[in-house]
Amino acid sequence: MDPLSALGIASNIIQIVDFSSRIISRGHEIYTSADGQVKDHAILDDAAKNLAELYRDLQVYGKTDSHKATNADKQLVTLRKECESIVKSLRQALSKARLKSSSRKWQSIYQALRSVWNEKEISALATQLENVRRQIDTALLVSLRQGIDELAKHRTLSQSMVLGDESSQRHAEIVNAIRENNWQPSNRSDVHHFAEQIGSGATADLEARFCNMVLARLYFRHMPDRVESIAEAHSETFEWIFRSQRSPLESPSWDSFTGWLQRDDSSIYWITGKPGSGKSTLMKFLYGHDRLPRLLGAWAKQHPLTKAGFYFWNSGAALQMSSLGLFQTLLHTCLSGQNELIISLFPDRWEQFVAFGGGREPFEWPELRRSFEKVISDSTRRFFLLIDGLDEFDGESKEIIDLVLSAARPNVKLCVASRPWLPFEDAFKNRPNLLLERLTRADISTYVRKHFGQNEHYLRLHQHEPAAATAILQAIVGKASGVFLWVYLVVQSLLEGLSNSDRVSHLQARLDALPSDLEALFDKLLYRLEPEYFKQACQTFRLLRAYHDTTLKTDHFGDENPTLLGLYYADDTDVRSSLRAVCLPDNTDNAFGKIHDMERRLNARCRGFIEVSSDKHITTKFFEQSVSYLHRTARDFVESENYWQTVLEATGYDKFNPYERWANANLWLQKTHPQITTGDYHSNKFKLRCIDSALTLQKNTGFVQKTYLDEFCNAHSLYNFAERKKSTRHLDFTMEILLSTLQLTGYLIIVLETCDPTERRHSLKTKGSAWTNAITSSRARRSHPSDNEYDFLEIIAYYRAPSSLRWMRKKPILPPYE
Repeated sequence: MDPLSALGIASNIIQIVDFSSRIISRGHEIYTSADGQVKDHAILDDAAKNLAELYRDLQVYGKTDSHKATNADKQLVTLRKECESIVKSLRQALSKARLKSSSRKWQSIYQALRSVWNEKEISALATQLENVRRQIDTALLVSLRQGIDELAKHRTLSQSMVLGDESSQRHAEIVNAIRENNWQPSNRSDVHHFAEQIGSGATADLEARFCNMVLARLYFRHMPDRVESIAEAHSETFEWIFRSQRSPLESPSWDSFTGWLQRDDSSIYWITGKPGSGKSTLMKFLYGHDRLPRLLGAWAKQHPLTKAGFYFWNSGAALQMSSLGLFQTLLHTCLSGQNELIISLFPDRWEQFVAFGGGREPFEWPELRRSFEKVISDSTRRFFLLIDGLDEFDGESKEIIDLVLSAARPNVKLCVASRPWLPFEDAFKNRPNLLLERLTRADISTYVRKHFGQNEHYLRLHQHEPAAATAILQAIVGKASGVFLWVYLVVQSLLEGLSNSDRVSHLQARLDALPSDLEALFDKLLYRLEPEYFKQACQTFRLLRAYHDTTLKTDHFGDENPTLLGLYYADDTDVRSSLRAVCLPDNTDNAFGKIHDMERRLNARCRGFIEVSSDKHITTKFFEQSVSYLHRTARDFVESENYWQTVLEATGYDKFNPYERWANANLWLQKTHPQITTGDYHSNKFKLRCIDSALTLQKNTGFVQKTYLDEFCNAHSLYNFAERKKSTRHLDFTMEILLSTLQLTGYLIIVLETCDPTERRHSLKTKGSAWTNAITSSRARRSHPSDNEYDFLEIIAYYRAPSSLRWMRKKPILPPYE
């Protein structure tokens, strides 16, 4: 066995032994929260989760070739198998204790285990753990000594020591120490020194696991979405901001950005501008520019510099528009690679993690705020924080302004951007700032010239009428008033005219007819659509809005944008087509064709209002290409109170039901998505979307969607329970789905009332207790259990009761369904 693999196995064994010994100790008390409540359910869950992680880490190291394995290697493998067995036994015991915990409170995990094991069994486990720990040091040293000697013979030791992650580096240091000190297994002193090294390494690995867990809790799935959705700056634009001196011809009303980066006298720089002027694109450009760290170096001097950014987005997930998301993102960046700092920032979580694998609860605002303040208060470090879209924050403007001002200090530079709203102007007008639309005329001219210069029809016009062709470009730049979004839409419109072989005079007429005001331009572009395309565009607008109007509240959606493939199915006028669809993943070519067709339809219908995410590589993400409004201003215009009435009128008000369309689309995706597999992310997402569609339609119609839910349960069962299908009854599949959300109470009554009585009796007899325990456990985990959980318990209790005793219980009322 190579030395690094042996060390990896040993480190995991030591962590398992140490952790298992702690949780079975009599004196190891369960953590009590600040409100005095003993969190025994959470403790048992965390302990089981930690054991699962340790077990998984142990599986990383593959099987050893028995023909080449030394006796020491074989002993390590034996100890690993013994640890695997211990972990399995402990996890099973914790699971059993978890089911019993609803009726009692414990002061330690030991007490919880005593509800499953007797004293003799626990003592035997403690002895087994002591034996494993006692053997590991000598067995490992023998294995390493033999491995080092063998590698040295073949002169391959240096290649095997190529440094990888932090843990691998620590293990390499231990191997080097053995070689340099010539530690021998037969020397008790050498074994002692080696044991100290191994113990220190295991502790460091434990610290690394904790820090990775903290960073994983800070991270959220939509963290990179906003910055990825912002358009890249066009070639040769925005470079002016890094000039050290302003041109005498430029507006004097902006402060040198490079000067601010290098000076000590001001913490905040404010970038402001009209909607659509390119603020977010400029912020993304600044954050990723290679000159930024060099310029900041003049200010940071010898101090370590950390750069972090956040882009508020009120079209995205809740965390993307909140101070919670702001702190999580900034802390995630500032703490990456800072293990000592993480442990010092979160001492309570560290103590719980060491004790029982705890400290995993989601972060709340006060803890994040305190931690952020501590991080940026370190005067030995320098921080550059870029925060875009202050006007897209979901709270009061004053709240986000106060957060920015409170973060300002000599060792922190904050570059912030917002629309020129009065609260932001009052807060930042006396600080270094720039008004973007006054500074982008040259950038807009570059953009316009390049796009028309690549069009063969324009080049022909320019050849015949150079002055007039040049004048039209100058007119576009002048009319733009510094608003890049206006330019983008107008250029698209005029290029469309060129494809029809318009003359220069025709282009000028087109340009003259387009308003210079952005909202008026939106109105004009949509008004010019053919009537049928306008109707279809309005249907798309309603579909986008309905997609976010969810009944089922979960972190999995309500914040993400629909995919092109999903929109393809939602565009189907037959809202029951998914009920007839076969459960079979679509082949890649067929799916690509649907995605391509839908993108072409959007381009024809929506006049650039709707855009598709830019990642078009043929990878997993291809099928996840999302659809959203071109810009926040486009969405705000379409969904404004006045224009939304136009949208509703064009689509026939209630004659078009976007919720029916999404129900159909979600079931299509559940049945045919090209990448759906057993228990994967897509499967879970589509499950929740289908359940939400059923709940939303039930709310709108007053009828439980039995036909739809029956078909959904069949499809979900086919993908997720296929390996158990022969031995598991259909009612059991359905109940697993219902218990995963505890929402479909009406459908639960219908299922139990209409299913085969023999199957119902069998399932309730064999699984009824487990279902009840699962619901009870769910209630115990929450401080405010839902009425649905109580309803589920009552319904199951009624049908579990013998027929002769049901009169004592309230009979569930069978709801109307279709």
